Amino acid sequence: MTDPDPDTNHPRPPATGAPGDSPEPPQAMARALRQARRLLAGKPPPEPGKPCLLVLEVGLPPRWAPLRPPQCRIGRLPELDIVLDDTEASRHHADLTFDGEFWTVTDAGSRNGIYIHGKRVERRCLVSGDLLRIGRVHLLFVDGKLPPT
Repeated sequence: MTDPDPDTNHPRPPATGAPGDSPEPPQAMARALRQARRLLAGKPPPEPGKPCLLVLEVGLPPRWAPLRPPQCRIGRLPELDIVLDDTEASRHHADLTFDGEFWTVTDAGSRNGIYIHGKRVERRCLVSGDLLRIGRVHLLFVDGKLPPT
């Protein structure tokens, strides 16, 4: 028997595939997206018009992380551009690169992967409003050009 999901009290489906390869429960993703939208309405990015991530870490206050071209590195190591306080994130988990027009996220060989809107990706061009998950951390991408959808 599986442990119940603490948010819904429904049984969790059994894990399948490689570690970290299970999709995020839809309730958790929806909750993170609602929280991000509430925060966007009440707390604008620190540099309006510039790309950034709204970082939602479990047990910590939300924070904005500005993105500086041409590359931002994400993970647990303190010398990275965006440091995550989550043991499910790898030391160097992902890279965000800017090609002059678009930001792209690339998995840096992490164990638990990157999810965008609940689907695991190795590499993907981002659009404003994309909800990423690294470990238990949600990151909402805002390109600075248009409000996220």
